[in-house]
Amino acid sequence: MPPTPATLQAVAADRAATDTRLDQVTRDLTAAWATSWAAQDAQLTAILAGLVAAAAAAWPTRRQLNASFRLQIAFAGLQFTFVRLADLAAALIETAAQEAARSAAAAQAAMIVSQLPPGVGLTDGVAALADDDITDLARRARKAAAETLQSMPGQIGDAIRGEVIRGHRSTDPRRAIEQVLNGAQQHSSAALARTLLVARTEIMDAHRAAAQATQDTAADLLSGWAWISRLDTDVCPSCWALHGTTYPLSEPGPLDHPAGRCRRVPVLKSWADLGLPGTEPTDATPDAEAVFRALPRADQLRIMGPGRLHLLDTGQVAWTDLARRRDNPGWRPSYTVVPLKDLT
Repeated sequence: MPPTPATLQAVAADRAATDTRLDQVTRDLTAAWATSWAAQDAQLTAILAGLVAAAAAAWPTRRQLNASFRLQIAFAGLQFTFVRLADLAAALIETAAQEAARSAAAAQAAMIVSQLPPGVGLTDGVAALADDDITDLARRARKAAAETLQSMPGQIGDAIRGEVIRGHRSTDPRRAIEQVLNGAQQHSSAALARTLLVARTEIMDAHRAAAQATQDTAADLLSGWAWISRLDTDVCPSCWALHGTTYPLSEPGPLDHPAGRCRRVPVLKSWADLGLPGTEPTDATPDAEAVFRALPRADQLRIMGPGRLHLLDTGQVAWTDLARRRDNPGWRPSYTVVPLKDLT
């Protein structure tokens, strides 16, 4: 039994709820990063101004910088700040993962009901996930995030220290300090971007794990699951190509790329196989390639890029050629976009 319009409505509602959680985590981490960096920037500016004023050259030497007790304390404080930010990220991820897992379990039941004939209830075959199971998924998300971010404070501390040691050649002390701290802030921003990527990935993986566990409780009702993508201009070619593909219940997934937002949607067995009356509705899952071809050319280019789009237009590659599975040591397999050079 394929997904119905009501199934896709349940998918959209679940997606909106999860996006709200991801957006809140993004706002919370971005605000914490901005506040922390403002304090660090002010402290480093004051210390470096004193060192530059006392230096005979345009920028203090490595020896002079290393001899500054205040600067070394500032470096240690900066690294500790990023330890606290990593801890905050792990805690926010755990909370959001728990909410996402609980939401995913409820959404799966709604998706299954949406594929049944009107008035028919077989939801006794769908067992609610225990609170302990949901808590365990959230803890696993926090543990994975903490392990991934463990090296971040040391790396960013070393990078910012390197910026200060290298200095800047400007003869204007104020500009030299500004340029050095701009470089340091870029490292901070890169660390935030990495942390947000980890957060989105772990929260969505907890969501998918809860969806799979819920589907396992309804195995007698289901024939498998479908990979459902958002089908907008922010979705990568790989996820466009995999939209609508189906898999057995035993297959984990969707195994999309980091920060991917694709959904695992249950596919009911045929009504006949379940002994249910009536004529099944047709599959409401949009054909991804047809949707793509109906988009404005500018949107097609944004999704595929000119080279990949040319290959599709001229028939040199097929829709199914756009995605491939990639093994990632220390993480999990994922489906990613086939590089353009491998398509030609």
